[in-house]
Amino acid sequence: MNENNIISNNHTMNEEINKKNSNLSEGLNLKTTENHNKLNSNINKEEVVYSDYITTIKSDNISPFCLCPKSRIYLKSNDCKIGVAILALSIIIITNIFQNVFIHKKITPKTLKIIMIILHNLDTLITIYFFFDVSTTSPGYQEIKEIINFEEFEKIKPFIIVNKETIYLKFCQTCKIIRKPRTFHCKYCNKCVLRQDHHCDFVNNCIGRNNYIKFIIFLLNVFIYCLLTLIINILFFCGIGLNFSEFNSNEIVCCCFNFINLFLAIFFGAQMLFFLISHFEYMCNNTTTRETIKKNINEETLNKGCKNNCNIACNKDYVEDLDIKYDEVINNINNRYNNNN
Repeated sequence: MNENNIISNNHTMNEEINKKNSNLSEGLNLKTTENHNKLNSNINKEEVVYSDYITTIKSDNISPFCLCPKSRIYLKSNDCKIGVAILALSIIIITNIFQNVFIHKKITPKTLKIIMIILHNLDTLITIYFFFDVSTTSPGYQEIKEIINFEEFEKIKPFIIVNKETIYLKFCQTCKIIRKPRTFHCKYCNKCVLRQDHHCDFVNNCIGRNNYIKFIIFLLNVFIYCLLTLIINILFFCGIGLNFSEFNSNEIVCCCFNFINLFLAIFFGAQMLFFLISHFEYMCNNTTTRETIKKNINEETLNKGCKNNCNIACNKDYVEDLDIKYDEVINNINNRYNNNN
């Protein structure tokens, strides 16, 4: 009897423990499901709030840039490039204001001070003007004309021959056009740019056939701005001397900002000089940054002599041999396509 009682008691104890465990597991499951629902609801709310950002990222093949991971706020890379352009313009304006307020008054003699003030401010205005001019001028886009689709293009595989070089034309599947030989598709502008050099982050625009010479003038003015800033900073230190022990707190702060200004002038001035030398070389050889990297056309085919090459770069309406041959091929394709239909 005692053994039976002990066995029955053990059974009842096990049943109670199982009930408690089941209740605990149900409670945990309820909590986890509630937490999951809360998380899902929060995510849904965030997706509703920031649906514009999320849908644009999914629709466009552009890598997003996360401003705040917790808040799930994203910007497209185009917006980041706008930020770079604003930063570049802000550096020019802020450094100019700083020099007008603190630096120019320390330059001696007075005649030299007046000359430097006029030159520096005049170049600042010209630089800002060309910044907006390059930013807002269209680089020149190839017109979208749907002649044939990609499958028909692959069957034909059109090409042109210039100076005994065979150049195969390429089909842009985004714009649905047969690209001109010196035309490249820009993933940021989402268009095919005529004689594209590169997409410049500092002006947030493509550099192509229509705004290339304006871009060269902009680079030249930025270099002159950095050079004038460097000269003004040197004259500033010559005017106040370098005996820091005799400086008051305002002069020490001014010197610290001046050292930063000096560093920026040397850093950006060296870059602008490198870019200017590179682009003058490209202009004299009738080539671009993109063509130099890709090497899709031989330099001998493009080179028309230094004078003619500079004329091509400066004149956006100049028609090259490549364009004439391209038009002939496109006309033949049009005629063939119209006759078949």
